[in-house]
Amino acid sequence: MEKTSKETGERVERITLDSLNLTKCKLLKLDVEGMELQVLRPFAV
Repeated sequence: MEKTSKETGERVERITLDSLNLTKCKLLKLDVEGMELQVLRPFAV
């Protein structure tokens, strides 16, 4: 899945975390311009 950045017009690849089939994740780097809570909130247990 690709999306064009509005600022640069650059194509970037997007994938879902589920598609990685991870059994564990010790670190997740988010570059979401201060919207970390909005991104992570659906995954709270």
